[in-house]
Amino acid sequence: MGQPSILVIDGNRAATREQQVTAGGQPSGEGYAQVLKSLAGVSCDIVRPADGEVRFASGSGLASYDGVAITGSALNSTASLGTTRGTAATLSQSELDAMRARLASLWNVQPGVEHPEELFVTIRIRLNPDRRLAGPPQIISTGSSPRYQAAAEAAVRAVLQGQPYTMLRDETYDQWKYMDIDFDPKQMFHS
Repeated sequence: MGQPSILVIDGNRAATREQQVTAGGQPSGEGYAQVLKSLAGVSCDIVRPADGEVRFASGSGLASYDGVAITGSALNSTASLGTTRGTAATLSQSELDAMRARLASLWNVQPGVEHPEELFVTIRIRLNPDRRLAGPPQIISTGSSPRYQAAAEAAVRAVLQGQPYTMLRDETYDQWKYMDIDFDPKQMFHS
């Protein structure tokens, strides 16, 4: 059995990725790929649908990946992940939007915080075909402030309370069995 392969979908636009680098970081897609490679020993390909970059490695399609990690906030309904090959179904934007809406409604964080970037939390989950968690959610972002810790705990509670994720279709299970979910107060609450 070969090394698992993960498709990283970086939903940030080029301007946002440039801001991430200017601020001393790296584009979120590359950051996710680096973390996945170091923690899980997987190979990763990155696509950027917000910029129209949807070329899969060596002509492969979504069905060739073992999982998908989604990052960024600029994914839009006009973006395309390319053409489907074979009988593989693709995870729809409406499925993702419905899941985000459910989690946002369950994520209870202190509103009006002076530095909302301190509350940015990323949770990794693995789901069973019944749309319930296959194991405990993992906090994969880092932070040390008490506000971050409270936001991370609230994100874990939201993921636990949100199940089963009935908005996810059976035929797209291969795309949603592994997910990294960004809890970003600026995006979830439009502040």
